[in-house]
Amino acid sequence: MLGLLSKIYGRFVANRNTEFDNGMRKSIKVTAPVISVGNIVTGGTGKTPMVQFIVRQLQLAGYSPAVILRGYRRNSRGLRVVHDGSEVVCSVAESGDEAMLHAISLNVPVIVCNHKVDAAVFAAGQINADVIIADDAFQHRALHRDADIVLVNHATYTDALIPKGHLREPVAALLRANVIVNTDTDIIFNYTWHHLGKSERTGVDLRDTTSNGSNNQNDDIWGEQVGKPLTKVIVVSAIANPLRFVNSVREQEVAVADAMLLPDHAKFTSAVVAKMIQVAKENSAEIVTTAKDAVKLIEHVAEFKSSDVNVFVLNLEFSDSEVLRNVMEVITSKINLFKQENNEDRSE
Repeated sequence: MLGLLSKIYGRFVANRNTEFDNGMRKSIKVTAPVISVGNIVTGGTGKTPMVQFIVRQLQLAGYSPAVILRGYRRNSRGLRVVHDGSEVVCSVAESGDEAMLHAISLNVPVIVCNHKVDAAVFAAGQINADVIIADDAFQHRALHRDADIVLVNHATYTDALIPKGHLREPVAALLRANVIVNTDTDIIFNYTWHHLGKSERTGVDLRDTTSNGSNNQNDDIWGEQVGKPLTKVIVVSAIANPLRFVNSVREQEVAVADAMLLPDHAKFTSAVVAKMIQVAKENSAEIVTTAKDAVKLIEHVAEFKSSDVNVFVLNLEFSDSEVLRNVMEVITSKINLFKQENNEDRSE
């Protein structure tokens, strides 16, 4: 039955792509170059750290980028500004975890909307972004993209279309990509430990007094960078590939006593937080979570502190590599081409 449903789904995807390829459906261009970061599977392949890497590189090059995304599992509707270029202007419940992570980590405009065309038009017209990074937009063909960066892993090439497998599109769709990055082989991750720290909302500071005083750019978000947890840990995660995160913790030579693996983008209610604290105390362990999960736990820091339970964030970023330099070369060339074409249009 799942095989049949996958064939029906595949036919729908093929027809839709053919309509865009033949011009029967139009892709809308906005007044700023659009860089898409996406994949062809459901779940995570490293889009979030790739978006953050690209944004930071563009900032270093003097651009003013904005990030647009759907805002999955948010409790708001329509277009919502998460960060207006100066500050965060909504809650994580209204934005979704990924959007809030971008907002507080990058300090750039972030807009969520189910229709990425609307978000891109707003970012270019109302916020005056000169480059737009569209998070998870490879299938959103109604929005014209000047470059498509697509992330894959080894499993991508042997998977099946949904619902039998995890593919959103056939592997042949990768022919539309400008750059394909295999996160299993092309990427080296840098890991840093942070003690879930100061929350402007509560004023609670959980930073460890043994901090090394690092000036890491995430210090003011999660708390100062610290060494590894001192004891065994409970891994808590609500991301698409939680087992990969568990393995990442183990690779840091940290003992994992237990794991609480929640559905992707799950909310951390007070009941869930209470359970986290209970499991940690039963195992005489500390808690470790992802940066994406940590944005939803900041409002609970008082509960952790009063229970004398430490929460650590294992933050990861892409390390500089030839592959990533190639990504930025492609992006830069596409931005320059956009500028050239638009200058020619205005001169005619």
